[in-house]
Amino acid sequence: MRASAGSDVTTNDSKTADTVRKLEERLAREHQARLDAEAIAKQSAADLYQKHQALLLLQRVASASNEALNIDQAFQTVLDLVCTHMHWPIGHMYIPTRTGHLCPTGIWHLDDEARFDAFRTLTENTPLAPGVGLPGRCFSEGKPLWVVDVAVDANVPRFASAVESGVRVGFAFPVVAGNVVVAVAEFFFADATEPDASVLSLMADVGVQLGRVVERERAKAKLLDDAFHDPLTGLPNRALFLNRLEHVFEMAARHKKAPFAVLCLDLDRFKVVNDSLGHQAGDGLLREVAARLGTAVRRSDTLARLGGDEFGILVEGLRDVSDAMRVAQHVNTALGAPFMLGAQKVFATVSIGIAYHDARYEKPGDMLRDADIAMYRAKEQGKARHQVFDREMQARARSRLELESNLRQVVTRQELRLHYQPVVSLKTAQVVDFEALVRWQHPEMGLVPPAKFIPVAEETGLIVEIGAWVIEEGCRQLQQWRKAGLPQSMSVTVNLSTRQLSAPNIVEDIVRIGRETGLTLSHLKLEITESAVIEQPERAAETLKELKRLGVGLLLDDFGTGYSSLSYLHQFPIDVLKIDGSFVRKLEPGNKNAELVRTIVVLAKNLGMDVIAECVETYEQLELLKELGCEYVQGYYFSKPVEANEAMKLVHQPFKMERPRF
Repeated sequence: MRASAGSDVTTNDSKTADTVRKLEERLAREHQARLDAEAIAKQSAADLYQKHQALLLLQRVASASNEALNIDQAFQTVLDLVCTHMHWPIGHMYIPTRTGHLCPTGIWHLDDEARFDAFRTLTENTPLAPGVGLPGRCFSEGKPLWVVDVAVDANVPRFASAVESGVRVGFAFPVVAGNVVVAVAEFFFADATEPDASVLSLMADVGVQLGRVVERERAKAKLLDDAFHDPLTGLPNRALFLNRLEHVFEMAARHKKAPFAVLCLDLDRFKVVNDSLGHQAGDGLLREVAARLGTAVRRSDTLARLGGDEFGILVEGLRDVSDAMRVAQHVNTALGAPFMLGAQKVFATVSIGIAYHDARYEKPGDMLRDADIAMYRAKEQGKARHQVFDREMQARARSRLELESNLRQVVTRQELRLHYQPVVSLKTAQVVDFEALVRWQHPEMGLVPPAKFIPVAEETGLIVEIGAWVIEEGCRQLQQWRKAGLPQSMSVTVNLSTRQLSAPNIVEDIVRIGRETGLTLSHLKLEITESAVIEQPERAAETLKELKRLGVGLLLDDFGTGYSSLSYLHQFPIDVLKIDGSFVRKLEPGNKNAELVRTIVVLAKNLGMDVIAECVETYEQLELLKELGCEYVQGYYFSKPVEANEAMKLVHQPFKMERPRF
């Protein structure tokens, strides 16, 4: 019984020990599981915290970048944010130059400026070629790079100064805009640390954020540049020119600066280049002129394209107005050589107006206005010259502006009148034709001379409307005369301006006028000048041929005054040549003018044309014209231009040729 009892006790003890062991093992496993769970939770929390901090950094970077006033401010703010987040003591920015090298900047984050002063000085005096040093390698490879120990890396030129400053690890990331590295951020810190993939990824994202800032600022800069520069020539435009002029005005008012002047330049006969060679050639000429003008001004002067073929120069630091005049002379000298537009050689001149600053000027725009007025005065005096503004010009400009304003309403107010000057046959002493000449009867200014308002009408384009009225009224009056007994062979001559001749609907308008007035177009004659046809000879020839097919007679006025009369004459279906009055007034037996008139008469007869001599005022001129073979004349010797009822009386009585009537 005892042996059996001892055996049972032993067995029970063994079971108890096994149970305890298993319980201990289970408790150990549960404890380890708790430790593992705690570790996982702790790591997850740490990872989550790191991700949250990384996200927070990116948000701060994005916010700071959007709020930055410029690129430098954005770079500085982001350097500070990154260094604070990563506990890095040094941060610095590089930017690439046009030569492709990396240029150090003054943008830094330094925890201890005194400690890192030597390293900073060395860095700012050490530009880096692509591939050289940590920033150079980052720039070339376009990705973040990590140097574990700068002291043992052969490609870290500043390693000694870095180690002396107490930092050994280097890191850099590129700032990328549009797949181009536009900057490199570099950092240094002390703890030897292996590359961290999460840090590399985070800093790559920061680089992208900064790249967006650069893209945004560059877009803004381009918009600003486009807003203030001429796209064709690259010069400042009118807005920037006025801005700089305003700045000079303010400085002069505050500090009594040396005098300055505004020059307004306008290309002479630029329209001829555009019309004959095309707008592409015209643009090419403007670019070449802009380049030449750039060589004629100082770097301190402002050269701008104000619009069209007009340029402006702001000249500062003058002693007196003669300095501004010398600039104008330099400009004309610079433009003296011909321009080559493809295979075509072109000469270009400019008319220049000068406004010199004085105490009377209160607004910048007033100076530009006065320079413009002086420029037009220079054009009136013969082009290719300069003119300094004076107060009389302003009075004339105001008068002209008032004249132009009134001129715009002459047709609707019915203020235009036609006067008629007879064309007389030297064979029959009878009137064969009337030239219709427009007059302006202003209710306050009275009868305005044509020489005063016709040039304004030409410049403004109002001549097209006025000219159409003249043609229609002339045709209507001729029809009334014919119904009143005027010879059916009689015709009326109307002057056709350059603008009218180039108008696209001139032929249709004349057809309409003939239909509405009932006049057969063979009784209408149009008088054109040589200058009107030589500007666009091919287009003019086609228009004149269409008019000729309608039966319209064509006269070439001022013949002999242009350099190209003979070369162009055969291209146009001209019926009559009119000898310019400048030859007739100086006509004397045997002189050069007499021989020239004889030559014109012979030429006209050989070409099947008639000849009319205008401005005949003396009996001696009349007799000499007879001897020279001229068949038709007009001028004050017979009659000045008169109103329609007076003109009718001239038809029914022959003129006496032996003595003057006036």
